[in-house]
Parts: sequence; structure tokens; C-alpha cells
Amino acid sequence: MRDLRFLDESRFPDLTSDQREQFASVAAGPEIVSWMRLITWLVPRLDSLPKQIRYKSFAVLASLVNTAKLNGVDPENACRCAGTHSSPAK
Repeated sequence: MRDLRFLDESRFPDLTSDQREQFASVAAGPEIVSWMRLITWLVPRLDSLPKQIRYKSFAVLASLVNTAKLNGVDPENACRCAGTHSSPAK
């Protein structure tokens, strides 16, 4: 999904319309639903992955957290809703 923040002319008055469109596309990230599907598929399989791939998977998941935070989504809550994260015991 394109990063719609770049389309706001008031935020980027020095860019042309075409440049804003280009930046919006370059900064695009997958929609949260796509991330949720990836997490739902990946998390149960993490222990069975080779160590090198597991570490690379953590980098992907870190990217998810950063993307979610930039878009105002609480990643922990989103994961809990998807059933991939449980709350700590009280």
C-alpha cells in the first residue's frame, strides 16, 4: 500500500505531484493484513527453521514492528488479536 503521507502537498510543498506519487510508491509497505498472514504462518514454524533463516526472519519481524508503529498500529495488540502472541502471565 502506498504511503499516503507523501501525497499531502502541504507536507511536501517543494515536490511536484509526480514526485509525491513516486515517493508514495517507493515508501510503500504491505498492508497490515498481509503482515498478519505472514506472522500467522511464520511464528508456529520458527523453531523448525535453520538458525540462519530464523535470524533473517527476526529482521523481517522487526521491519513489521517498525512499519506498524509508523502507521499508528500497536504491533503487540495486533498480534494478540491474530492469536500469535499471548499476554504475559500476571
